[in-house]
Amino acid sequence: MDDRTGKQCFGAIPTVIAKCGSFLKDEGLSSKGIFRLCGNVKRVGLLQTIFDTPDDDYGAKLDWRGYTTYDAASILRRFLIYLPEPVITHEYYKLFRDMIDNSFETEQAKVNAYQKLIERLPLPNQFLLLYLLDLLGVYAMHTETTLMDISSLAIIFTPGILCHPDDKMNPTSYKDSQKVIQFLIEHQSQFLMPELSDNQQQQQEQQKEEEYLLCKQNNHVIEKEDQRRRRERIDSPQVVHVNRYPSQGANNHHNKWLQNK
Repeated sequence: MDDRTGKQCFGAIPTVIAKCGSFLKDEGLSSKGIFRLCGNVKRVGLLQTIFDTPDDDYGAKLDWRGYTTYDAASILRRFLIYLPEPVITHEYYKLFRDMIDNSFETEQAKVNAYQKLIERLPLPNQFLLLYLLDLLGVYAMHTETTLMDISSLAIIFTPGILCHPDDKMNPTSYKDSQKVIQFLIEHQSQFLMPELSDNQQQQQEQQKEEEYLLCKQNNHVIEKEDQRRRRERIDSPQVVHVNRYPSQGANNHHNKWLQNK
């Protein structure tokens, strides 16, 4: 929900991100070291199988009973790490990096410049980036309970959001990428969701439905593909309400947290 306009924003994101993000907003805001600590290896492996399996609707109907927030955080991070490219694709890597050190008259001017860069990303990447920034913005509000400040969140999520193969040979360059992610998290409430026309929304839903049916029909072939190819697919189609800051998904939990302060 856009807090400024009161409008609902709709976007398509992978099912694994939607399921993990919702669970983490509802149950993980008091988990110490969340995203830093690993989940149970066996349970995380089971979750990966579920989110990779067409017969399970790629995890769309997953019941989280028996799993922990650390399991969900681990599978979310794993999905991002194994994407063919980071959320901010290599094509725009340098543009996002160079922007952080440019001089602007005001902080808002820099935010506006990043807004224009975000709008140049492929539409699925825009949705995914803004959803992740929203999620991390919620966790930034609960540093006292999670012990995860914005800097820590940026360090952990930079490899999946903004990185380049050359970073492995240049630790200083990697730290510059972290500065970008930290800035995006700090100002995530000011970034706008892309606006889709009704026709564009219908086209997206139809395309995802066709992809999903094709995957179901070719299940015997898909099962023989390697894990990397599976992660490249957009998961089963569903419309996700992407909430603006503070996220609706965390409102009840956050309000209770404030009352207990």
